[in-house]
Amino acid sequence: MSIPPNSPPWLVIAITYEGQREIKGPQTAPFIAKFLSKLKAWWRDDEAAWCGTFIAGTLEECNEKYGTSLRWPTYWMRAMSYVSYGTRLSPLEYRPGAICTKPRTGGGHVFYYLGENNTHIYGLGGNTSDSVKRAWYPKNEIRSVVWPEGSPLLPGNYRNVISGGPSDTSIQNKED
Repeated sequence: MSIPPNSPPWLVIAITYEGQREIKGPQTAPFIAKFLSKLKAWWRDDEAAWCGTFIAGTLEECNEKYGTSLRWPTYWMRAMSYVSYGTRLSPLEYRPGAICTKPRTGGGHVFYYLGENNTHIYGLGGNTSDSVKRAWYPKNEIRSVVWPEGSPLLPGNYRNVISGGPSDTSIQNKED
């Protein structure tokens, strides 16, 4: 799947990182190190969960490249900080570039909405199987879908309904 129609610039930026991976051990992937530096993190490695770092880092890069005024939560490194961030969307308002959260053992996972079918949301996130990749997430596991703070939510139906994809809610994706 290519870039979804009506994608905002932060999602276009995020897609350029697709396929990038963390580096196990003492080295840190350069793209993660760059995000940590720009976000003024007190740590410099990719051994901690970095899905929140990926979201905040791509929002920050959008501000830098396009002069936008996007903001992110104070605790941007924690996936579940995005639950109460931005403008909460109803299912009819979901659109590419929205930020989705879901709980997981030991914390949560945060990722960008790309599309959906009847039972799942298709998203792009960091630290999905230790890389930036697309995955399907059961809708009944989604905690929140929000629009980034600092960007107006344009009225209209921008949902991206995808034919196919999983319909089995037992499908699992690994979020670390």
